[in-house]
Amino acid sequence: FAAGMGQGFALVGLPLLVRRVFGGLDYATIWSTVSLFGALGNAIMVYVHGLLHDSTGGYELSLTINVVSYA
Repeated sequence: FAAGMGQGFALVGLPLLVRRVFGGLDYATIWSTVSLFGALGNAIMVYVHGLLHDSTGGYELSLTINVVSYA
């Protein structure tokens, strides 16, 4: 449930928050920058989750971190 709520915020709430905070004038530029850093963060975390799996032998720690980060 917590992961689903976090994903919902990332897909809907974050663009609305960016528009409310920064306004509509430069929305496309600002949202593009926010999205870029989000994609870079995702790419880094895929690698980190792989390292966690390799070091622990399972996905339990990796999934726990994922759920906590969305909550």
